[in-house]
Amino acid sequence: MMNADQFRAYVNSDLIIKDFNRCLYERNIEYDEYFSLLNDYLASPDSFILCGDSTEGHKRNNVITIYHMLANSYPPINDKEPFITFYSCGTSISQGDKLGHFDIGINNLVFRIDPGPGSYIGTFDILKQSSGKIGRDPLWLDGILMTHIHNDHTGGFQAIFERMRWNGIKSNKNKFIIANKTCINGEQQFDCGPILDKYKKNIVKNYGLDRGESIFLDGIKFTATSSKHVESVNNGKFLQDSCIGFKIETDHLSIGITGDTEWHSDLAKDFQGVDIIIAYIVQESERAGTSTQKDYGLNKKIEYHRQFLGEEGVIELAKQVKPELGIIITDYGDQMKSPDGHYHFIPKIIADRIYQRINGIVPIIPAEKGLTIKFIKNKNRYKLRYENNIFRK
Repeated sequence: MMNADQFRAYVNSDLIIKDFNRCLYERNIEYDEYFSLLNDYLASPDSFILCGDSTEGHKRNNVITIYHMLANSYPPINDKEPFITFYSCGTSISQGDKLGHFDIGINNLVFRIDPGPGSYIGTFDILKQSSGKIGRDPLWLDGILMTHIHNDHTGGFQAIFERMRWNGIKSNKNKFIIANKTCINGEQQFDCGPILDKYKKNIVKNYGLDRGESIFLDGIKFTATSSKHVESVNNGKFLQDSCIGFKIETDHLSIGITGDTEWHSDLAKDFQGVDIIIAYIVQESERAGTSTQKDYGLNKKIEYHRQFLGEEGVIELAKQVKPELGIIITDYGDQMKSPDGHYHFIPKIIADRIYQRINGIVPIIPAEKGLTIKFIKNKNRYKLRYENNIFRK
C-alpha cells in the first residue's frame, strides 16, 4: 500500500492531477488539507474514522475512499493512437475463458464492448501480468457498449459499471452507455431486461439504439447495425429484431463490430467503407448448428450458420466489404474447442484457412487474450501495430 508521499506523487502525474483536483473541489476539500488528513488516517486508521452522518465524517470518508480507490488502481496510459485491447475471446464455460471482451480507444475516449462474465477479473489479470502496460482499469473507462442482453455479453456489466461510474476521481456527467433497446429499456413481453435500472440511468448518459440509429459523442459517430440473432423466446415467439452491431466512425478511422449475427446481405451494406471489422465468429465451417439453433426452424443455405456468423460469414464480409485493415475474428464458441480441451491454437488455424479461401484480399487477424492493436497514422492512411501479447505461447 502506498504511503502519503507515494500517493501524492501518483496523483500529481499529468494524467491524473486535473481529475484529482476537481474531485477534491467537488467535495470541498483543499489539496493540502487532503494530505494532512491522509497522514492522520495512515498513522491511526481506527481513531481517524468518524460517523459518516457529520460534515467532518463525510469529509474523512471521502479521504479514505479516494485513497483506497486510487492506491489500488492502475493509472491510465496516454494513448495517442487509437487502439483495441482484447481481454478474452471465448464465450463458453467449457473453454474456461468467459467473455471479457475488448476495449476501443479512439478520439480520447475509451469504452468496453460487451463485458461478459469474466470481464472484471480478466481485465485485472491482464493488468497485473503486464504491470499495467496492457489493458485499461475500468475506473478510467468513458463508456460501455452492448450489442444484446445475453449473459456472455452483459454478465460482467454491473462490476465494470460500478468501477467506471465510481463518483470520485472521474466525473460521471460525460460517461455513457450505448446498447440495444433491450439492455436499456427491457422488453416486457419477453420478461427480458433492462440491464440498467433507474438509478444507473440517472448517473450516466444512456442511449438505446434501434438498427440504423446513430448518436454523436466527442467527434465519434456510433451507429447501430443490423443483426439476425434471437435475443429471447416466449411461447414460440422470438425476440429477434432487437440485437445490433456497431459502426464507429471518426473523421479518419472507422471500425465495424458485427455482434452476434448470422450472415445476411445487410451486413455488407452496414459496414461498407469501414477500415476494419471485428467479427464475432463463434463457429467453424465444419460444425453444424446446435440443437437449439435447429429448433428455431430458420431456413438458410446449409453453408451458412444459423444465428452466428461462422467462417462463411467472415468470408462474405471479406469479399463484399474488403476492409483495408482487415477483419479481426473473436468470440470463439464451443465449436472451436480442441479435443484436448484447449483452443488457444484454433483461432490462428481458422484465420489462416479463411485467409487462404479469400486469396489474401484482406488480412484476417485472430484475436487472442491480451492482444493490443494500435492504429498508427502515416499521412492519411493507418497501419496496424501489434503490441506484445503477454499470453502468446
